Amino acid sequence: MRKVFSLGLLIAAMTLIVFPSCKKDKKVTGVKLSETTKSIVVGGEFVLTAIVTPTDAANKAVTWSTDKPAVATVENGKVKGIAVGEATITVTTKDGNKTDKCKVTVTEEPIAVTGVTLSEKEKILKVGEEFTLTATVAPANATNKEVTWTSDKPEIVTVDNNGKVKGVKEGEVTSL
Repeated sequence: MRKVFSLGLLIAAMTLIVFPSCKKDKKVTGVKLSETTKSIVVGGEFVLTAIVTPTDAANKAVTWSTDKPAVATVENGKVKGIAVGEATITVTTKDGNKTDKCKVTVTEEPIAVTGVTLSEKEKILKVGEEFTLTATVAPANATNKEVTWTSDKPEIVTVDNNGKVKGVKEGEVTSL
């Protein structure tokens, strides 16, 4: 009986040692990026994360590439905007060559408006008379030069979206 019991323990121990080493490694079935599109400015950076499936895959190693290194670079998932344009960042698994992509749009750093100058500082109008104001935005290379026109007293003077001013009735307006 003792020999049978000892033989049983020996077989059980060998089973625990042999069978786990025969277990097959789990293969990669896919990869997903944390973002599929992203917009950054020249010089801006962000980090992409690659999620490899299954989570218990044996080899989760990935490689990174860009189709336009002059526009955006990538190193270990860290993307940097180099020049204005669009680039596609690709992650590829070493096991199974599974891929995912992120489209990166690189834009110029916005240039803020520092001031607006009107073509007229003061103007006397008769009722029904019209003229057009022009606005000069500074600096000249500001990103958004759009202006909005309003009158503080539209019952006296109106102004349209193009800066066209019209006298409606007698009175004084202090700002347009």
